[in-house]
Amino acid sequence: MASTTSDSQTHIRVLAVDDSPMILKLVKMSLSNLPYWHVDTAENATQAQHLWQKDTYDLMIVDFNMPNTTGLELLKQLSPPVSAKNKVIMLSADNGQDLKHQARALNVTGWMHKPFQPQSLIKVANQVLKADHPQWVTDDGQWHLK
Repeated sequence: MASTTSDSQTHIRVLAVDDSPMILKLVKMSLSNLPYWHVDTAENATQAQHLWQKDTYDLMIVDFNMPNTTGLELLKQLSPPVSAKNKVIMLSADNGQDLKHQARALNVTGWMHKPFQPQSLIKVANQVLKADHPQWVTDDGQWHLK
């Protein structure tokens, strides 16, 4: 899914969705500084759906708790739907197991507990993107089978 340039460099396309401008800025600053990473941001589900339909993303980083919807509801509504080719990291202050099980059922492959450090986000994003089989990574950097 990642695009390749004529000089064989892979570009990673990321869509970050969060109602907090501060979190979006943190995600964008953290990942945009990596070579060949491009980050688009959306402050709500409507913006996210629009961007998702017009572009192809390798990774979506989505907040669970947003006004008018949840990150899980957004994932259910996306067209085209999230597939195994798209990697998704859920951001949440809630660390409940039920929520994580619901997220896994919607192809979420990573979990970040808010607040988080930029280095943790970079580590989890890289691990999630490198996975070629269905596993689950949390912000402790540990892989867990689904």
